[in-house]
Amino acid sequence: MIKKSLKLQKNGDDYSFSINCAAYLDDKFLSNVSSAPNNYIVCTVLSTDKTQKYLNQQYIDFDLENSIVPFEFKVKLPASEISFNDIRIQLSYVTSVEPHAGITESLRAGRFFDTKIPVNKESN
Repeated sequence: MIKKSLKLQKNGDDYSFSINCAAYLDDKFLSNVSSAPNNYIVCTVLSTDKTQKYLNQQYIDFDLENSIVPFEFKVKLPASEISFNDIRIQLSYVTSVEPHAGITESLRAGRFFDTKIPVNKESN
């Protein structure tokens, strides 16, 4: 069985990788969020051990003019934090990225992608 993995490239004291995707916004989704003043996709990278430690979190804002939203996240992880063989990547839709009570629940409720990916740590 061939096991695919995400190649983490080492740059100095960091490992890095990019996530390139597109999200399709169907009519039902667009009708539910059409009154939202702001729209964000948040990428959260976590460890997969018992601590579920946040390793990186980024967001992009987007408008609702198109039903397909392409996006890219360039992720850097400190080499000192990479002591495992896989990472968890979550993508969520939220209307605010400002710290506030309930942001964790907003990220959970708006999550549309959640996966664990094996990593291959390369050194340069």
